[in-house]
Amino acid sequence: MEIDPKHLATLHVIFERGGLTAAAAILGTSQPALSRLVGDLEIRLGAPIFDRSTRPWRMTALGEMLAAQGSAVQVAISRATHAIEQFKGGTDGLLKIGCTPYVSDAVVTPMIARFQHTAPDVRIELSHAYTAQLLRRLKRREVDLVIAPVDTMDIAQGLTSQRLIAAKNLIACRKEHPLTRRRKLQPMALLDYRWIAPPADSPLAADMRNVMNRLDAHDIQVAFSGGSLSSVMHILEQSDYLVLLPEHVLNQLADRYDITTLALNLSTPTRSVTMLTNEDDARSYLLEKFIGFLEVEFSALALDE
Repeated sequence: MEIDPKHLATLHVIFERGGLTAAAAILGTSQPALSRLVGDLEIRLGAPIFDRSTRPWRMTALGEMLAAQGSAVQVAISRATHAIEQFKGGTDGLLKIGCTPYVSDAVVTPMIARFQHTAPDVRIELSHAYTAQLLRRLKRREVDLVIAPVDTMDIAQGLTSQRLIAAKNLIACRKEHPLTRRRKLQPMALLDYRWIAPPADSPLAADMRNVMNRLDAHDIQVAFSGGSLSSVMHILEQSDYLVLLPEHVLNQLADRYDITTLALNLSTPTRSVTMLTNEDDARSYLLEKFIGFLEVEFSALALDE
């Protein structure tokens, strides 16, 4: 036969409190109502839960066994209640985030660390790819949220987007680079040095082509390409190479590497670093909380630029 788990939890309270009257006060009911519940349960079981020959009543061996199971039920209820409160409060659960590599390494990962400091029970799965692939993953529901440089015109129907920060680019080099000592830097001087090129499918690759087109340069000297952001920085600060990177990325790296930027005005991309979610998906409490956290973090980042 099946027994209502709530009845087992009630028997545990009666056992712990030593009687029906004290248990009724804890359970928010009356002693007669609790007595009727016990009587009905005994009829269903076909065996006594209490020994009524004593005063006060004492639980039988069956009653104590059921009360012990009721303790486990109460623990499970308490844990479930706590899990629900954490879920509704956005302090527990899983977030799947997709992000472009450089933005992730320099900007988003430190933000995630700060978020998890306030919500240590949250699990975050962070995956890297470039914008087109990330948007495909988002449409397939493989990620909950994408953070990537996106042109407004490239945002497909069915996606909700929120601009976080402009994708302004700068040319970076080591602090003692020869170009930093020129009083008036001419753009054509950039062609005298070798470059660290972004991966071909990176949004920066298109930006770099635009810069070179403005200089009427059809071919540049590439010294290094690919690799992580960390590897790019290490090579940059130990060479006379040049690299094109977003301002918001460089600002986060200035204190960690011996690098600087060149005072040249470049054409600014029309895209921005943007948060994207599926328009028809119901956002979890956790996702809403994380999005709100990112809004604050990126607002502070924009003020620092």
